[in-house]
Amino acid sequence: MYPLNRLISPGHGKTKPAPGHKLHSTHAQPHTGLGGGYGPADLNGAYDATPLLQAGIQGNNQTVAVFELAGYPSSDITQYFQAYNLGNPSITNVLVDGFDGSAGQWAIEVDLDIEVVAAMAPRVAQIVYEGPNTTQGINGHVQSNRHRQQGPDHHHQLGSMRGAQWQR
Repeated sequence: MYPLNRLISPGHGKTKPAPGHKLHSTHAQPHTGLGGGYGPADLNGAYDATPLLQAGIQGNNQTVAVFELAGYPSSDITQYFQAYNLGNPSITNVLVDGFDGSAGQWAIEVDLDIEVVAAMAPRVAQIVYEGPNTTQGINGHVQSNRHRQQGPDHHHQLGSMRGAQWQR
C-alpha cells in the first residue's frame, strides 16, 4: 500500500511534485483517448504512474474522497469505465447540505474528476461529496468531511473547485 499523497502534494489549483519527486510530462501525440483526448495511458504517463500500475498498485483497499459543487450523470462514468475497460466503478455519492445531486452546467468537471481518479487508480473506491455551488454548500462539505474521517489509512483527496461560482 503506497498512498499517492506521498508522491504528489496539492498546490492551489496546480499539481506540484512532492519533495524529491519529479512531475513528468509526456506530450503524447496523438493522445490515446477516445476522440483524441487524454486517456488513462496519457494520464499515467504524465504523472509517471505507469510503473505503479504495472506493479499491481491500482488503488486496491484505498478510498479517495472527491469534493464537488455540482452533480453528474452516472451514465457518463459507466461509459468511461466501459470504454477503457476499468472494471466496475466503486462510487458512493454523499449529498451534502440538502443538494439533490442534479447535474448542472459543471457536470463535465465532476465527470472529469471522477474519471481522472479512476484512470490513475482503477481499483480505488471513490466517495463523491456533492453539494450546492454556494458558500453554504462549501461550508456543508467541510462539516460533512470532518465527521467522516475514518482513521489514519483513510486518505482524502479533495477534488476540483474549477468553475466554482461563489454565491451568497
